[in-house]
Amino acid sequence: EIFLNISTDKAVESSTLYGATKLLAEKLTTWAGIHLNPPTKFATVRLGNIMETRGNVFEVWKEEVKNKKPISITHPEMKRYFFILRKLLILF
Repeated sequence: EIFLNISTDKAVESSTLYGATKLLAEKLTTWAGIHLNPPTKFATVRLGNIMETRGNVFEVWKEEVKNKKPISITHPEMKRYFFILRKLLILF
């Protein structure tokens, strides 16, 4: 019923093959959502800014707060959702 494409922030202004393929997948998912008939719904969620990864937004924000600068926002209408990932223990 639902096709969910999970993308990354690497799709924004992609400069690598990885980012370019993520961007292409986002565009194809959007196309499918417009041109293919129900009952399948198509959506993309873009995950990024995972804590403790290089270039994440949390490090930028910490530096801005430390230097008493305003916190950067990508776009005033953008919504940020935060996920907490926990280790998954699979028992066999």
